[in-house]
Amino acid sequence: MKKLFCLILTVLAPLLTFAKPNIDLRTAPDATNQILNEISSKKIIFISENHDEVYPLYYLSENLELFYKAGIRYLFLEEESDNYMENPEELILGIFPPWQQQGSKFQYQLFEDKIIELNKLHKDDPLIVVWPETGIIFDESDWADTHQLMNKRDLQAQKTIIEIMDNTDKKGLIFYGNGHGQKEAINWDSTSKEPYWIPTGYYLNNHYGKDFCTFNIFEFTSNSFRTVSYQNKNDVKIIPDHYLTKLLDGNSKKYDYYCAYSCGMPGVPSTYVPTRYNLNYLIRILSENKISDESKIDPWTKKSEQLLAIYFLKYHFGKDFDFNMMSSEKDLQEALAKIQKEKLPDITYDLDMLEQYMSFLYGVSYSPTTRNFIFCMNKAHEINSKDIWPLYWLALHETNTAKEKNSKSKFKKALDSWNILFQNELLYSSPVLKISCQKAALCAEKANDKESCDYYRNLERKINPLFDIDYEYYKFFSW
Repeated sequence: MKKLFCLILTVLAPLLTFAKPNIDLRTAPDATNQILNEISSKKIIFISENHDEVYPLYYLSENLELFYKAGIRYLFLEEESDNYMENPEELILGIFPPWQQQGSKFQYQLFEDKIIELNKLHKDDPLIVVWPETGIIFDESDWADTHQLMNKRDLQAQKTIIEIMDNTDKKGLIFYGNGHGQKEAINWDSTSKEPYWIPTGYYLNNHYGKDFCTFNIFEFTSNSFRTVSYQNKNDVKIIPDHYLTKLLDGNSKKYDYYCAYSCGMPGVPSTYVPTRYNLNYLIRILSENKISDESKIDPWTKKSEQLLAIYFLKYHFGKDFDFNMMSSEKDLQEALAKIQKEKLPDITYDLDMLEQYMSFLYGVSYSPTTRNFIFCMNKAHEINSKDIWPLYWLALHETNTAKEKNSKSKFKKALDSWNILFQNELLYSSPVLKISCQKAALCAEKANDKESCDYYRNLERKINPLFDIDYEYYKFFSW
């Protein structure tokens, strides 16, 4: 998945600030029933997904057969299958730092399993899956200009959807990020004559009119400004007009229905789930491609993905994957060959645990000065002590605090945290080994611990330059 989701519109910002004592959705209309009603009378339906978490994906998976029975035969998806449905042996993953949202999420594979199961039951009348942006070629100017990128994507998507739906009597469902479903062109600059972004929903609304209906599904929970009540945990409710008018605070409706749920579900990067197909890809990206010696990389480069693939192979295979960042590329190929000699083992995993873990690991995005960040990292480590990242971020936070306070005692405390982290063998196969050595040496120097300072500086010198990263340029391992 190489597509960069550059823009997620915050069209519901007023929802975050509307101060109403209680928004009671217990008796509000059920979204599923309304979607079924609209399928019966419309040509094409839009349901929003959420790139930040996967509950809408779970919701669609659970209701896929219902929507099929109601008449849906075309399913238009934004997230690329990356060969999983067509040829899982050739699965391609997007590998990013795990607290980021761009990477491949395992729940999408489970969703596609649902589609495969459904079609096995309806071989003569299957659900036809289409990725409307297939074939788009992006150049450097597209990636440099979000406005240009998004318009190019939606222009292609709407063209594909309309060409298909105009030549069939079947019904279609679009499952895309919420911004793509807006029925109005978006213009953030009132002085501009041209809209900033023309989303797919705008084109389809103009083309199909009343034969097109949109549902924006989003997490909406109680906070310091409001209390939101649901009857059941998994309810997805349509916000009634008497609430919606106030919540939109004068802004026009961008969708036909605004649907709220209470239980956001974190996406689990596929790299944490040791299925045979996922492990195969981690091995292939290393065995089929030489690692670049370029150190000035970003998370969207192949080298970044390769360095993270090394880490996750160590995470899953442990000592059976005999490699660390002080080894050579020849050692890497030998280590890969060793784990490929026999059929990849069935490694057990606990998806519920991983979902809980990711819900706290995503706290990396919080300001490191907040108690919430510290709580999240400690909780994440409590849930999954095998992974290095919670302790890495806590040690980095303590180091930054020591630098701000210029306190010897705080540098000593930070050094203690680094010492604990270095006891985890996974660190030595991670892309943050070098920066961890640098930070630990700094803390040791400031704490007047010459022995530790020399140890970590010597360890840093042993790291193979091939696996080096310019951490000033690569912004995802620090704040």
